[in-house]
Parts: sequence; structure tokens; C-alpha cells
Amino acid sequence: MWVPVVFEFLAVGVLTWLTLRRFGSWKATPALAYATTYVGWMISFSIVVLLTIDVSSTVYEACRAGHLSSGVPPSSGEADQSGRGTCGAEPWTYLPHPTRYVLWNVFYWTTFALTWLVVPLQQSYVEAGDFSFWGKCKTSIRENALFYGAMGVLLGIFLVYIMATKHLYGSDLVGFAIAASNAWGLFLLVALLGYGLVEVPRALWHAPDYERGIRLAEFRADNLLVHIEDAKTELVTCIATVKNMEEPVARHFESLHRYFDVLLAATPLEYEARMQLHLSDDETAVDIDAVSRSYIAALHGRMKRAVREVETAEAQFDALMDSAFFLQDVVKARGAPQRTVVSLLRPPRRSRLGPLLDKLEWWWYVRLAPYALRIAAVALAALSALVVWSECVLFLVNSKHKDRVLSVFALAIHSGNITDAGLQICVFFPVLYLCVCAYSTLFKVQLFSYYKLVPGGLSSANSLLFSAAYLSRLAAPICYNYLLLLHEFEGVDTAFANIMGDMTAVPFLGEQFNTIFPLFILILCLCTLFNVYSRILAWLHIRSFMFEDSFDDSDAPVGLGRSIVARERARRERAIKSGISGRRRSALTDSSARRPLADTTAEARPLEPINLDLNGLRIDDEPPTDATGAGAGYSSLRSLLAGPTRTRYRDDDDKVHSSAPGVAVAEPGERGRAGDGDDESPVYRFSGRNLFDDL
Repeated sequence: MWVPVVFEFLAVGVLTWLTLRRFGSWKATPALAYATTYVGWMISFSIVVLLTIDVSSTVYEACRAGHLSSGVPPSSGEADQSGRGTCGAEPWTYLPHPTRYVLWNVFYWTTFALTWLVVPLQQSYVEAGDFSFWGKCKTSIRENALFYGAMGVLLGIFLVYIMATKHLYGSDLVGFAIAASNAWGLFLLVALLGYGLVEVPRALWHAPDYERGIRLAEFRADNLLVHIEDAKTELVTCIATVKNMEEPVARHFESLHRYFDVLLAATPLEYEARMQLHLSDDETAVDIDAVSRSYIAALHGRMKRAVREVETAEAQFDALMDSAFFLQDVVKARGAPQRTVVSLLRPPRRSRLGPLLDKLEWWWYVRLAPYALRIAAVALAALSALVVWSECVLFLVNSKHKDRVLSVFALAIHSGNITDAGLQICVFFPVLYLCVCAYSTLFKVQLFSYYKLVPGGLSSANSLLFSAAYLSRLAAPICYNYLLLLHEFEGVDTAFANIMGDMTAVPFLGEQFNTIFPLFILILCLCTLFNVYSRILAWLHIRSFMFEDSFDDSDAPVGLGRSIVARERARRERAIKSGISGRRRSALTDSSARRPLADTTAEARPLEPINLDLNGLRIDDEPPTDATGAGAGYSSLRSLLAGPTRTRYRDDDDKVHSSAPGVAVAEPGERGRAGDGDDESPVYRFSGRNLFDDL
């Protein structure tokens, strides 16, 4: 039955490819990192198919061997030898045990190697700022050697203790390594399921509440805009530091100057004028004695991270605005007599099927989605409850009480009259749901605002590798945990169970840990259900969106976010009416907005004038005039808002001083860089708090 099996794995491969294309760009990501991510995701997604094949094939083989009276395990440990002829037809996805054993070996040890060796080395490699392949390799090996050296010493001490007290040797140590890896994966799985089992159904339930979705977008808009300005400030600081180093390095370290060609090769013009604000700042001062190749490499790595952070932050802001604008259009279309979702922000459908698609879109979002999504939410909530119950009763079923069948999924399979199709459904959909809950939570995680998957192919290579590593860590624990929920019996072991081996003899990490620790899923689910995390953040005075039906529209971040959303929509509509693309294109990804920084004879670009009414803090935009769709005033304002936190000015002796932070201060002008001659271009500088805070 190889044909359906191959077809299933090909389908998983295509799904993995489409998902990876959504989050990562193969052009912007190193080929090896992209391939590693694909392999990690592919194996992690494939466990749903392989575990279903493994269970159904194992049950069929056990029945043919006389261990089972039908296509399912019996409800007791006694084998029925009379049922050899009641096994039915061979499963359409049947694979013999040796084949499944080889597949599981390949899958398990590939994920093991990715998790603990390949991905960590590649993460350090892609983040290294070295300018050569071997330099990056050395940095990667050195960083990981420090970590694994320390971990190896601790692990060695622990292994000596285990060998001395528990008398574990040879193959037992391999089992211990598997148990330790599975325990760490189970810890992650419990944490992710504690959130996902509640949040996935709740997200479906709230999805048709379009007004709530708009409020959530307004809440996030303010935070994202602040994050964009912070990211741009870091980038400008990096560029200014590099420019401050250029002349001294050219004078004293001619052999190192060629590395600056890499740093200065392509800097966005948008940051040229803003960079002048940092040329004399203390944070960009250079200690000539500390300059070395490693110092320059570290600065290069910092520059790469800053560029990536600006790109991803702007992409997230654009995606958030797209979502908010579409929800606004759907709300307006509810009472539309033409029954179509009309928007100035997207081109009309011109094809023959355009009118039909417009009608179907309206019917789905306005009439059908509110019912269909909430019915699905109720069904998934019931499935979540069954999973939590089955996890909580695991500790009642152990090696001494295998006759207890308390898990709902085990009861369904042990009923004695289930068909092969029913058996595969009882394995496929629960495992798929566990993967969706765990993986979707992991995809939403933005660890320290650093590892994050950004739609539109803008995820960094490091974030893609991070996701591949943790998906690989979760693959085996999900399979092992679900097999525990099925209450496997002796003589009916799957090929995966043979790979994992007998972990009951492993101290602490064996049977007790795998059956008792899942109890914490109930606690975490309750914390998620009652918004305990948000309440703790509120108690710590950290703002977060409370997932409650009653939301205070007077909340400051939402009020400010509403102004930001309205302003951005008006800007895009003006841009489209003027025949310009409404979405803002970052100068970092626009090659037309770059020029080599190494050319010190280029003219400094003066900032455009901005009309500001400082009493009312009102900002008058000019109409869109450039390819980004932004007016001169708006573009310059966004460039200036991330300036320094203090105002710098020149005295009569042409010395630069810093004043206390203010709302806005303008300077009469400043000479440009080398090659500008005596041309005095007006430069306006602003400091103090972000002006968007008062919009």
C-alpha cells in the first residue's frame, strides 16, 4: 500500500512548502538554513500521518498474530486466540513493522540531531558578523562549544551519579538520553497546550466579532508604532557608530578598512539625515585602541539585527493595518444593499467570476462565518475538554493497573467494534489537533521580541531555525503522549514505542514523570481561560489586551491606536486616489532608496519642512508625493520621531551641547558632510517624547 502513503507524505511536503513560503523567503534566507527549516517542519508535520499509519498497522498485525480478537485492542490484558479470521481487510495505508521502524528511526534521530546540534550551529552562523565563511564557522563553533562544554560537564556528573546509584550502563544510557530529551519536550508541550487548548477555540469564537478585532488592532497599533521607532533608532545608532569609525580606521587601520565596505555598502537614504544627529553622541564614540577585526564583526552583526528588526516591524504594522481596514469594510457592508464588501484600499475584481466572488465573500463574512466559526469553536472546545480529561487521568493508569481504561480516546479504540477507518480517525484528528494547538502557540511566541515568525516572507533565518528546532523538540513528545492516552498493552507495541524503549526504569524521567506532569495542563488551561496572565501583567503595570467581552473603549492605548488606524487609512486612500501604492515600502528593502555610504563626497539630504502646530500637537500632512505614498511632512516626521532623547545645539564657538529633553527644538542649520562646501541646508531636529503619543 505504498501509493496512498507516498501521496500522503507528498501532500504534507506541499503543505510544509506553502507554510514556509508564507513566513520565510528563500531568496533572503541562506539556502542551508532554509533547507534545514523545511526538513524540521516537514518531519514535525508528518508525525500526524506516520503515527496514524503506525497505530492502524500495528493493530492489524496484532490481530493477524492472534493477539487481538478484532481490529482493536481488547478491554483487558488477555489475548483472544479465536479471532484470527475477524481482522478484516488490510488497512489501505498499511506498512510492515520493519518499514515503520526504519521510518521512525530516521524521523526521530533526524529531529534529535536538528534540535541539539545542527540548528544551534546554524543559528550562531547566520547571526555571526564575520566577513568570511570560515570566520562565521569559527564563531559558531566557539559559541556552541562554550554552551555544550558547560552542559557536558553537568551531564557527565549526573551520569556518573546515575551509573553509581542506579547501575545503568550501555544501552540503558541511550534510554536515559531519550527519556531526558522526551522530558524536556513534554515540558514544552504541556506549556504550549495549556495555552493552545483554550486559545484556539476562543480565537474561533471571537473571530466573527469584527468590532472586537478592530479594537484589538487599535490596541496593537500603538505598541507596534513605538516598536518601529525604537528599531529605527537602534539602526541609526549603528550607522552613526560605523560612520564615526570610518575616518579613524582609514587613518590608523588601513588593513581593516575594507570591511567597512560591507557595512557601508547599501544604507537607506531615509536614514542619512537622521544619522547626522548621532555623529557626536557619546554612545557612538569609538575607542581606537579597542578596534579590531572581531570588534568590527560584532558591529556588523548588530547592524544586521537592526536592519532586520526594522523590516519585520514595518511588515507587522502593514499587516495589522490591512486586517483592521478589512474588518472595517466588513462592518460597513453588513447593511449594504448591493451585498458586497466595498473598499477603496483594494482593486476591484475584473474577471468574469469577479461579481460572483464578491457576493460569496459578503455571504461568508456577513452571514455564514458568525455561525460556522462559532459552531467549530464549540466542537473544538469539547475536544479540548476531552484532551484535558484524558491527560488528567493518566496517572491513574500505570504498569500495575493497565486494565483501567479511563481516557476517552482509549475507550473509543477499545470498544471492540471500531472499523479501520474509525481507528484512523480516532488517531489522526486528535493528534492533528494537538499539533495545531502546540504549533500555533509556538508560531505566535515572540521570545524577547527577537524570535518571531512574520507573514509575508520576512521572518529572519534565526527565527526560522528557532521554530524548526522547537517543532522538532515537540514531535516525539506529542506522539509518545498520545500513545499513553491510548493505553497501549503489552504485545501491541507500535514501532514508535519500540524506538522510545522502556523508560519505566529511568529514575524520575520515566513513567512517573510522563503520567503525572501532564496534570499541569489543567492548571495552565484554567489560567488561560480566566486571563490570569493578563491580570498578573496588569498588576505589574504592564499593558496587555484583556480577552473580555466588555472592553473599555476609553482605554488610552485603544484611543490612541484608533487615531493611528484612522490616520493610516486616510493616508493610503489619498495615495491610491493619486495613483500611488497605498502600502508603505521600507527603504531597507527598496534598492532604489540606497546609495553607498563609503562615498563621503555625496551631498547630505536636507529634511523636508513639516508644518507643526505645537499647541495642539496637530500634524499637517502634505499629499502623497513619492513612491511610498507618504507626503513630505509625514515621511520626515516618521524619520525624526526616533531621534535622540535630548536636543543638541551649537553655540557661537561652533561647539555642540545637549539640552534637557523638550517637546520640539529647531536648529538654524548645520554643515553637511565632507564635500558639501559652504552650503548651509536647514536641518530641523526634534527631541523629547514621541509626538504620536499625543495624536
